[in-house]
Amino acid sequence: MKLRGKARQREPARRRAAEHHQVGPLAMSPDRRQAMLRERGADLALIVGREDECIAVLTQALELDPDDFRSRLTLSFVLLRLGEYERAWPHYSDAMGEDGRDAPEWLGESLRGCSIATRVDPNPALGDWIFGARYVRPLMERAAKVVIEVPTKVRSMAHNWIDVEVVHEGDPMPDIDYEVTAMFIPPAFKTTLESIPPCPYITAPADRVEHWRQQLPRDGRKLIAIGWTGGGDDTVRKWRSVPLAQVKNILATPDVQFVSVERFLTPDVVARLSSQSNFIHVGDQVSDDMGELASVLSVCDHTISIDTSAAHLTGALGRPMSLMLTDGAAGGEWRWHCVGRDHTPWYPSARLFRRPADGDWSDVVNRVCTAGLAGTLRAAA
Repeated sequence: MKLRGKARQREPARRRAAEHHQVGPLAMSPDRRQAMLRERGADLALIVGREDECIAVLTQALELDPDDFRSRLTLSFVLLRLGEYERAWPHYSDAMGEDGRDAPEWLGESLRGCSIATRVDPNPALGDWIFGARYVRPLMERAAKVVIEVPTKVRSMAHNWIDVEVVHEGDPMPDIDYEVTAMFIPPAFKTTLESIPPCPYITAPADRVEHWRQQLPRDGRKLIAIGWTGGGDDTVRKWRSVPLAQVKNILATPDVQFVSVERFLTPDVVARLSSQSNFIHVGDQVSDDMGELASVLSVCDHTISIDTSAAHLTGALGRPMSLMLTDGAAGGEWRWHCVGRDHTPWYPSARLFRRPADGDWSDVVNRVCTAGLAGTLRAAA
């Protein structure tokens, strides 16, 4: 693979910090020990919602130890959560950035006369890729040529990018000047709350939308897509997912037809839930193809979801959504957790319903059933 220009030699904070985290407290310098204590204090401040105090503590920790990856990353997340993007991006990029695989990583340089590829992350989260796809059009306005590396599960959505060169994940990449992965495009563009590219920015395949319009029942009831468990390891899945007992309270909503896009249901659970007249399960038909999933979400009137790729896809389509979230330490998921808001500027069609990290889902479920579905059900009246 040909590299054009001189590749930058970057040493992200997380790489520089590795040696720090391989030594015990007694072997650390006094400044490093103080910085670690401040990190712990920042975590506590964040958990109780004192973001300003958290920022001050983390800033002091970085003054003591500029190579402290954990403090720098947490600081970036807290600032992003507050919407202070201009302050956050330098910390975010320093903590998270890596060198490109086949070309220099794009950090915001002029792209005039240059080619750039958006790459699938080596540790991919499909929701992240969908999130970053909003920047294809802005990249086309800057670069002479744009190449998109498309994940396998998104191949059926290629009609959205007919004006650029599409490379399927794993296929050879053409000669390019720069490359960038989804989560590093926003800082490269120096994105602010006012400059976020608008939604919708993708559409579902028209023929599959028509297929699902014929398949899903239309008997006067509103169609509500629903998913309630997330991927990841057991800890992450438990943190994100809503217990089935709580989900059944949502499914008890009258005059609604629920369409399950859930990926992780066992056959016995599918059988039990499908015995209800208002429940249809299509998750096994759409979980491996984002074009199919997008088509179902486009036909449905509303989506209820947790933090998963289906939520990003619903938002990218500009479809109404109720999003059930868990607040947590380390800044939370900054794309959802905008302090003081029940909406996110990244997906304006979504309404956010949060529970505290140490709480249960009962209040969230109750609010989704009332406020979240209220507009959809009023429209049905």
